[in-house]
Amino acid sequence: MKKYTLLLLTIAATVVILIQSILYIKAGASAGKTSGVPAESLARLSEQVSVRAARRGNPWINLRDGRDLVAELTGADQGLLAGEGLAEPMALASDDFDEDGTPDLVTAHRAAQGGVLSFYRGNVDAVYPNAPEAKARKAAGSYTDAPFLSPGRLLATAEPPDLLGAGDFDADGHRDIVAAARGGSSIYVLSGDGRGGFPRSKQIQLPGRVTALTAGEINRADGLADIIVGISTQDGARALVFEDLRGAIKAAPESHALPATATDFALGDFVDGYETDLAIASGSQLLVLHGRDRRSAKQSRPRITSRRFSSAIESLATGNFTGSHRFEVGVLSEEGEIAALTPVKVKSKN
Repeated sequence: MKKYTLLLLTIAATVVILIQSILYIKAGASAGKTSGVPAESLARLSEQVSVRAARRGNPWINLRDGRDLVAELTGADQGLLAGEGLAEPMALASDDFDEDGTPDLVTAHRAAQGGVLSFYRGNVDAVYPNAPEAKARKAAGSYTDAPFLSPGRLLATAEPPDLLGAGDFDADGHRDIVAAARGGSSIYVLSGDGRGGFPRSKQIQLPGRVTALTAGEINRADGLADIIVGISTQDGARALVFEDLRGAIKAAPESHALPATATDFALGDFVDGYETDLAIASGSQLLVLHGRDRRSAKQSRPRITSRRFSSAIESLATGNFTGSHRFEVGVLSEEGEIAALTPVKVKSKN
């Protein structure tokens, strides 16, 4: 029995060492991209505070003051972000686009002509500052504690990217970007190559004008991100769900009629099931499309529940806001009213 226990402990220790080695190798490969970079080219945070947030949320939320990211930019449209007022920031999305284990950042900007996306690779040294590779870069003068690396890369878009999402939308195992303009009639999917590049794009025409967008898994999880778009048509408002095992960009969208224009979406487990539900801000109503099993999603209508508020809903957020240890949806109305629903208990509209 002692020999058996000793063998198990030896195997467990070996596995732990291997996992740590793999993490350090990935970290070194990621942050090693800054090796040999002149110090003046490294990304850094501005000395001037842009958003004062320190100690405002104690003891529940501990934030640091916000500072601008100072980084070089590459790309054909560098001038769009070079001066004040040339581009208006609209949206953010985060995912591991270069597959190095560290989340990257995409920011969306509205410009006078179309728009521009800026892509920044995540900095593993900001997460593991005491790793051997990080210490080596400190000694070499190529270390930065900025959350993202320089240079950032700019990508031009045909329309202003007011709305942004991230996920694997073409089922190739790499993370992609989806963007849309409010009031536009298309969504644009930029296919990632797993190395931080986006060599291909696809435009998907919609039967109405875009009012809202989100990306993530809906219904039973299948490992692929889905795309949900709110549109306004001559026949009323609708929510379109792009979901397919071959990738969302290959899906014929499932259409759901709405009582009013959708202003925001949120995905989560709002009714204590294993499927992911969809919360919709539709005028002054909060609708929840209950998640379904993938096998029955195409054959059955979803159960829809609703709750009415005194004014139109402006935005939604998900999380555990009240300490209930359950998934909640936070609602912000245009009058400034905030509500956290745990879970959403409303009447059925089958």
